[in-house]
Amino acid sequence: MTANAFEEDRQKAFEAGMNAHIAKPVDMRILFSTIAEILDEDTDLIQQTLYENKGGAKC
Repeated sequence: MTANAFEEDRQKAFEAGMNAHIAKPVDMRILFSTIAEILDEDTDLIQQTLYENKGGAKC
């Protein structure tokens, strides 16, 4: 997670071995779906949680 959101910053993160890049301010929908994708988990529970919370939470 970083405040650096330019494409160059994303490329540097991946070149450094990161498997994802999430820029601030954090959109919880993007954060949870990225984590689920990385963990190769089913996203139904995450989607349900976001629906219940209206998906508007940001950090």
